[in-house]
Amino acid sequence: MVESIHSQKFNGHDAGESADFVEFLGLAGLGKAEAAALRQSDIDWQREKITTFRHKTKSGFAIPIYPQLKPLLLRRRRDGGPNERVFAIDNAKKAIAIRGDPLHYANNSSAPCRTAAAPFGPADGGAGD
Repeated sequence: MVESIHSQKFNGHDAGESADFVEFLGLAGLGKAEAAALRQSDIDWQREKITTFRHKTKSGFAIPIYPQLKPLLLRRRRDGGPNERVFAIDNAKKAIAIRGDPLHYANNSSAPCRTAAAPFGPADGGAGD
């Protein structure tokens, strides 16, 4: 899916931005609201943790920077300041819709990306739902 989005000529956003957003959802096991709200200051490189806020439950929590996730986060690292967003977009619905949806996910949702590709579930120390 990520490679397909990377190859899109136009999806309403920069194709790389959309692909990185979708890849992050899968690798971090977070939802699109958490990903969209993520700031550079939420990433603790020293402790290798991401601190975020689950909007549904209104609670903060931390997840580890998984080895599979680290290269993506390093690519997204910016020097614009701690409040700079990691992703400039709030969702990747257009990119997913353009890519096609052979599995027929409702409304081209990005939730299946998170569920299917998350490296670890809660029992393994991952984010999970």
